[in-house]
Amino acid sequence: MRLIESTQWINYKNHNTLFVKGYDVLVDTQSLSPIMPLSHGLGHKQITVHDVHVDHDMVFARASYSDYECKNTHWVSAKKLLNHANDQVVHHVLRGVHYLGWDARHQFCSQCGARLEKQKDLFEKKCVQCERLFYPNLAPAIAVAIRRGDSIVLARGPYFPKGQYSVLAGFVDPGESAEAAVHREVKEEVGLEVTNIQYVGTQSWPFPGSFMIAFTADYAGGEICVDGVEIEDAQWFELSDLPDLPVRGSLSRRLIEGL
Repeated sequence: MRLIESTQWINYKNHNTLFVKGYDVLVDTQSLSPIMPLSHGLGHKQITVHDVHVDHDMVFARASYSDYECKNTHWVSAKKLLNHANDQVVHHVLRGVHYLGWDARHQFCSQCGARLEKQKDLFEKKCVQCERLFYPNLAPAIAVAIRRGDSIVLARGPYFPKGQYSVLAGFVDPGESAEAAVHREVKEEVGLEVTNIQYVGTQSWPFPGSFMIAFTADYAGGEICVDGVEIEDAQWFELSDLPDLPVRGSLSRRLIEGL
């Protein structure tokens, strides 16, 4: 991933590009594709391109958009887009949103406060004063699908879309293994004990910078008890009668559908 000087943008005008604004991506209204030539954004009166980054055969552009309504393109939540995107588009969206978000949030050195400078042809940034290097951060977190026969525990937080439930998840504490985090998070969030923890897979999740490690586990005891703050509600659901689930393309959704 390398930053391209604005004077060189025109050299990449025909490259496939993902335009990102925070956690939103620009989508072609007719094709519903977020992948379009860089020239589409550079020549668009309602789009302002701030940075262009080349990543192998893809271009990621950090952009903003005027309030003027345009018929040809519109901004869509990156999470919402994952519902109907193919695996390759999901990869580009997660990668672009993660890197550009990190890049925008990390402008100054956390050690001395000086400005950070992008490194040519490299992913990291370097402090211009103390020369400390900074890399896109990933915070490890677990997600676990808890089974009991043909049922699964699903929970929702107060920030979830109405009616939506997901598997339990939480960040790994310093000095803690991912498996230990599963036991702790399950006990803290819903008061249950689990056994037979099995690894499923991983996914970078840029909202804002998690690295999800997914497991399944078997119910071992206890009754569901939530704090009403971090977890608003949790229930056992029959696999044949599930509520509204997380977006397709997410590891949480894959965990549920894999049972």
